[in-house]
Parts: sequence; structure tokens; C-alpha cells
Amino acid sequence: MAKKEKKEWKFGKGWKGTVKSMLDHHPEKFSKEACSGKDDGKLCPYAIAASMKKSGKKSHYKDQKSTLKGTPKKKKKFCEWLNEHHPEA
Repeated sequence: MAKKEKKEWKFGKGWKGTVKSMLDHHPEKFSKEACSGKDDGKLCPYAIAASMKKSGKKSHYKDQKSTLKGTPKKKKKFCEWLNEHHPEA
């Protein structure tokens, strides 16, 4: 029997880094289990990112191959804006 691969998110091209960042930086708000309805009280990061993309917002993180591995890296423009408006961050 073949090993079942984890389902990867197809809709969010360009948003995988942002989703990974949501999961890493805000585990109290987001969880992958919330997407299947198993985790009450948390939000599905894939749904939030899809909604943001649909409404025309831009991702602050570079896209990456997977939301399951890798380290999210901020886009250069966002880092420059952040340093300019919030130097303490």
C-alpha cells in the first residue's frame, strides 16, 4: 500500500509563506486542524489567506514550495516599509 501524502494547499499561489508565518508566529490564533473543523476556537490560516487574496491584498512574505516546511522570508518592500514606519520592530 502506498503511503498517503499530506494534502497541500492549491488555491494560495503566492501566499504559502504568509500561511506558514501565521502558523509559526500565532499558534494561539491559527491551526491546520481548524480547517477540518476539529479545533474549536482557532482560525484556518488557509481560509484567511484565500480571503485576503480574493479581496486584493498582497502577501508580505515570499512564496515558498510548501506551507508545511521551510522558513518564511519577508519581502524586501515590506521590510523597508516596516523599518520606516516602525523602527522599534
